[in-house]
Amino acid sequence: MIIIFALMMTLCSPSLPLFTVVRRASLTPSQEARNMVDPTATTETILNVTDYIAEARAREERVLAQIREERALAQIREERALAQARELSLNCTALERQNFLLQRELLPAKTSTAAVLCNRFLVESGLLDRDPTLILSAAYDKFKTKLVTPSGKGLTKAGRSLLSDISWKSGMSARHRDVANGLQMLIHQLSSVIHYPKLVRRGFVCGGHPPLGIAVAMAVLTLQAEGHIGHDVVVIDGDYNPVAEMKGGVISSWPATHAR
Repeated sequence: MIIIFALMMTLCSPSLPLFTVVRRASLTPSQEARNMVDPTATTETILNVTDYIAEARAREERVLAQIREERALAQIREERALAQARELSLNCTALERQNFLLQRELLPAKTSTAAVLCNRFLVESGLLDRDPTLILSAAYDKFKTKLVTPSGKGLTKAGRSLLSDISWKSGMSARHRDVANGLQMLIHQLSSVIHYPKLVRRGFVCGGHPPLGIAVAMAVLTLQAEGHIGHDVVVIDGDYNPVAEMKGGVISSWPATHAR
């Protein structure tokens, strides 16, 4: 009788969860009711409990159906949002590519009359030539494995050797870990703004304050050595002082005979 009283209280109290009804999926409501009540219970009592169990199951199924529907709708909304994000990304990538191609057409002519500091353009142009079918971020992720360890916290053997060479030739220095951090997310840290420092020397210029300036020089020099950047590039420090020159993937110290 206590069980029956508890069941009837649950039925009369909507706030109590119906999922508390313990049942076996293989049993019918009538069979489950007979297992729950006293063997001496009347037929009317068994019918009442059977009705309660049937209603509880129906309400449970309705709740589960609602949950499934809400999950399906949430998945549809998520898929739509992802599709919109992909479309926006493609549109942005297309605009960036058009802007880059325009710069690639105009900047070489500009370098005949002025020094052009364009870190991002140089790295992008090399990556586009290296992997023309990949988006910029994917192309850089593939490229940086030559210089940065998989953990992203250190430099590869080639990266350490290149850092040593650039530091020796340019006089700029930075810790390996700091340069590795700069290289890890380099393409996202570089500004697309192009500067025209007042240097006597004309042509392409890269660099800046270490460690990021060194990271840029490492990327440009590597792409140059692979044949993906055909321009000679002057390396400058954070004060716009020329400190080295890169030609065909080889870096040399800035000659004292060069005027600023």
